[in-house]
Amino acid sequence: MRLRFLRRDEAGIGVTLLVEPSVSRYDELTGIRASRIGSENALLIDTEFVPEALYGAVNLIYDIERTRERGAFATERGSTAGIGGALTYRVLPNLFLGGEARYLRAYEGLGLNRYQGEAVYLGPTLFAAITPRLTVTVAYSIQVAGNEALDRRSLAASILAGDEPGLIRRSSLNLVNFERHQARLKIVYDF
Repeated sequence: MRLRFLRRDEAGIGVTLLVEPSVSRYDELTGIRASRIGSENALLIDTEFVPEALYGAVNLIYDIERTRERGAFATERGSTAGIGGALTYRVLPNLFLGGEARYLRAYEGLGLNRYQGEAVYLGPTLFAAITPRLTVTVAYSIQVAGNEALDRRSLAASILAGDEPGLIRRSSLNLVNFERHQARLKIVYDF
């Protein structure tokens, strides 16, 4: 569902609210059978820097998700907040190439309750108008930086085991809360 507040062609800037609810019978990260309900939400802001050639966008992201694995009593609730930016350039009349960057933070709870970690993604984008009614959008991102929230109990156990606090290794990526690679293919045909 999209609700457009401002149109770029009229106001010079476009502002759209995106709400994309989802229901699934599987956990999308593990593939385990589960009851999953979520919603991807974003405030999309875009503008045209060079008329009919260079476009820019900023997206404010707030996603929520509730998952209960089959046979489990506990329900996991999580949320993600972030910001993304993109630039796209028209290389041919019906072909746009660009790049995007996103910074995301994961939280336990639906209301950004307890910080779990963060990740930074970078990647290329492509938009092609195959016909006036058929368009294809492709985006690919790779996690280039990130970290998990430091679990104080694990830190305390490491110190008690004799490890120096400065020697406790942390990854430069967050593969617990976020995927390493993200890809999106969107095909739209207008009737």
